Amino acid sequence: MNTINLFNAQLNSDGEVGDLYRGLGFSFDTMSTDKYFIKKYQHESGNSLSSDIPLMRAADLHLLFAEALNRMGDTTVAMIVLNDGMKNTKRPKPNPQYTNWNKNLGIRGRVGLWNVEIPPMDDASKILFIEDRILDERAMELAFEGRRWFDLMRIARRRNDPSYLANRVASKFSDPAKADNIRSLLSNPQNWYLPKDY
Repeated sequence: MNTINLFNAQLNSDGEVGDLYRGLGFSFDTMSTDKYFIKKYQHESGNSLSSDIPLMRAADLHLLFAEALNRMGDTTVAMIVLNDGMKNTKRPKPNPQYTNWNKNLGIRGRVGLWNVEIPPMDDASKILFIEDRILDERAMELAFEGRRWFDLMRIARRRNDPSYLANRVASKFSDPAKADNIRSLLSNPQNWYLPKDY
């Protein structure tokens, strides 16, 4: 699913569909029904400070933290960081390693979205399911910040599954022939990098 569709598929805490804090009108806008432009860094007229570009944001760090917790098997705390955050969770004091994260409001919680729920499944499948949800959340939260390609590469390499990256990139193309060509090209990890003499 492409990032625009991810934004549009979110259910916020008021029961409305769509990410009201990060989607249409905030991260991107439209010129027509099929033409989008990045609005996230749009310069506000008369305000020279409005076009600051962040190098690293707290949300990026929190999502990487959730990803690491998940891969270590601490799926409960990973979901707390993704959803409502440690501050809003009625849970015993977490492991001392996490005490500096206790003010976290949760990635989804701070923008008023419903929690991601985990269907019943075995532990190995749960880790992959949560990793996919974290990656989707990174796509929305960090849209247009230059992180997506590296996220897809990291997960595809970790899973030893080039099709993970290839299928997600190919899904952006509406022309089936072009999508198949991209999928085929990106199924070879050697094609993920610029040539060294570039």
